[in-house]
Amino acid sequence: NIYLNDVSKLNETEIHCLFYPRTINDIEYLISKAKSQGRTISVRGQAHTMGGQTLPLRKSHQTNYVCDLKYMNHVEYDEYTKDVFVEAGATWTHVIHKLNLYGRSPVVMQSYCTFSVAGTISVNAHGITSDDAMVESVIRIEYIDMNGRKG
Repeated sequence: NIYLNDVSKLNETEIHCLFYPRTINDIEYLISKAKSQGRTISVRGQAHTMGGQTLPLRKSHQTNYVCDLKYMNHVEYDEYTKDVFVEAGATWTHVIHKLNLYGRSPVVMQSYCTFSVAGTISVNAHGITSDDAMVESVIRIEYIDMNGRKG
């Protein structure tokens, strides 16, 4: 049996399988596998939630999959447009290190830089450096849903 928890250590949950995708193709495979077995997928970046939000429901009749995005952490910076392209598992530490190479920094920051970028955006986190929400600096989000559709 595989058991996962979040940072609170109050939400131990049994899961069927833990996946560490590195590419979108890995995620497409996981979606196909989960659908064929009638399982759901929970997604986590750094597992920093404190209420079990990134874990499958404990009352589920079967254990399910967890997709841990920590290896999907690539960060690119476009010097011309000043845009940053970030994979969902990248932490703010990854972003800061990349931007430091160009003398830049994020406009809005949370209190810690160990959170995943996607996790920050998914909870509509705000920064400590301003009243702005982190999502206000997002230009576009690419995603894949449980039916394999990309948006």
